[in-house]
Amino acid sequence: MTQMSEMQSAAIAVATYRRNDSLRRLLQSLASQVHDGWEVRVVVVDNDPAHGAAAATYDGADSFVMLHEPRPGIVAARNRALQELAQQPPDIIVFVDDDEEPMSSDWLITLLESMESWSCDAVIGPVLPAFPPGVSPELVSGGFFERKRQESGTPVGWGTTNNTALRWSTLQKLDSPRFDPDFSESGGSDAELFWRLMRAEASVLWCEEAPVKEYFPADRAQWPWLRRRTRRLGNVSARLKLRDHSRVFVAFLGLSRSVLGTLIILAARLRGRPVPARGFDHKYKGIGMVAECFGRRVREYQRPRST
Repeated sequence: MTQMSEMQSAAIAVATYRRNDSLRRLLQSLASQVHDGWEVRVVVVDNDPAHGAAAATYDGADSFVMLHEPRPGIVAARNRALQELAQQPPDIIVFVDDDEEPMSSDWLITLLESMESWSCDAVIGPVLPAFPPGVSPELVSGGFFERKRQESGTPVGWGTTNNTALRWSTLQKLDSPRFDPDFSESGGSDAELFWRLMRAEASVLWCEEAPVKEYFPADRAQWPWLRRRTRRLGNVSARLKLRDHSRVFVAFLGLSRSVLGTLIILAARLRGRPVPARGFDHKYKGIGMVAECFGRRVREYQRPRST
């Protein structure tokens, strides 16, 4: 058997905020993960000022740490996890969200072994939506909450932290190996981090065999929330594009995308068909891009001052 000192190490980082039932479900799933040959830690950062997740327990990894980060925003929570892990850096850090659940017991080992076999800097796996009863059939069948999927081993030009494994050594190559606080209220700090990784020529590959399920509550599985979320994603896209292009150019890109989406939706409606996800995505991301160019930003994660 491989000695512990010879094992490679992995750390699973989870940021959580007032989703204690979901967190317990995730931790239960993580406890069943196969990780032969790997030393695994789980670090959970509770971003609730009241520390409501304090009672969460876990016994499925070599170690488990529950931290409290009262400063508001997922960026503060993510950076607290990185600060904790820096004391004993893992070979690989794995990010998963508190409202997700790995869909098999070999999810973790699949991510880790894929990275080793491909010798890449990061791998990203699928995130599949799960809906509560009563959700609009058009939303479910139209694929509005589904994300792009690819063949395993395919290079990916973007990145998030909801089902991702990343080499610690790659992260440390960045000038600022942490999440940008400027994206705390708007979201998108993970996209910004991967934007910098791509600029540093990190190799990021798709791993189709390591899916997780994302549970959408009833208040999110609705058209208004989806429109707001899609505009926010457009905001984030524009913020990153503005680093390389003029405001006029980015606004024109956003306007063009919004017009294209509107035309796709109109064509579908004229044929008596439902709103297509592609047209919806183009329209509202385009609107979000234009809005960002004029200083109008969706602050999805802004919290009341009293919190």
